[in-house]
Amino acid sequence: PKQEINACEPNPHFGLHSKEGRGAPEIDLLEAMPGSGTLGYGLKKPYFSASYQVAPGKPHDRPIEGKKPRKGQWYEKGLEYGKNATVNAFFYGEELSHKTKRDTYVADAVSANRPITDDHFQNYHTYRLEWSTTEGHKHLSWFLDGEKVFHMPPEALELTGAKMPDEPMHILLNTAVSSTWGFPAPCPPGCACECFDCQGSLPDPACSCGMPEGLCAMLPAFYEIDSVRVWQQADEPSHKVGCSTDTRPTAKFIEGHRHRYFDPYNDETQPLKPQVHGGGTCTKDKDCGRASACKDGQCKCQGEWTGPHCRAAKAFDDHVSEHP
Repeated sequence: PKQEINACEPNPHFGLHSKEGRGAPEIDLLEAMPGSGTLGYGLKKPYFSASYQVAPGKPHDRPIEGKKPRKGQWYEKGLEYGKNATVNAFFYGEELSHKTKRDTYVADAVSANRPITDDHFQNYHTYRLEWSTTEGHKHLSWFLDGEKVFHMPPEALELTGAKMPDEPMHILLNTAVSSTWGFPAPCPPGCACECFDCQGSLPDPACSCGMPEGLCAMLPAFYEIDSVRVWQQADEPSHKVGCSTDTRPTAKFIEGHRHRYFDPYNDETQPLKPQVHGGGTCTKDKDCGRASACKDGQCKCQGEWTGPHCRAAKAFDDHVSEHP
């Protein structure tokens, strides 16, 4: 398929650089697979995956999901797996279908699985990503409590000609259930798996038969985060702060394609929503952040705290690399 912003275009307009491909990479710090039992080549649940999603991917001779790839079939050059970590053979990526075959492509998931225990669901642990864009030292490395899980150098991507990510990216922390990440896999015998309901309250009671064992008992589920910390090297020119930098300008392209960057069906009217200062639903002061209060069912932020429930610090970037 043709990459919309590709290195073959001499005049891409919208302030973009000539003959420079642009993309939307994704780095997953962790995706947890709960449950019990042993899969395939001895991998035991629960475990978590650390991955880099890259496209366009390998279109032919792809590994069979659930089986390890044979030598030379998958990304392997320079990859390093930490103690107890193995190649993620349960998700190699997927075909992303679009209206035309020309625009349909395969996205690869280059990732590692690492077993975890009940303790990782009950107590705090430190998950870390090291992402270097320094020329000659580019790499992605994942760690759990200081122990290396997975290391990826640029040469690992030579299989498809992809590159190490250098686009400005934002951090997203959320709780979600993925239909391509073990749910349901496989669908139980005698169950159509066309609908899903933990309580069995939908008109068709068969909707509860496809729920993975033990999942309903875990709900409601909570994703508790103690802190998120981001460091960048002040003296490294490739480390920049902002969504549209001088090396990767984006602002004019987004402004020229505004409709792609917001969802009108959810009453969104602009690509970036304004920062919310209080207003989150509450019943008591403890529902709101430090030094803040619950008044008339809404959080009222005080001091250096902001966000719907006043739990985010009023921070700022002292070195911004925004480029118009």
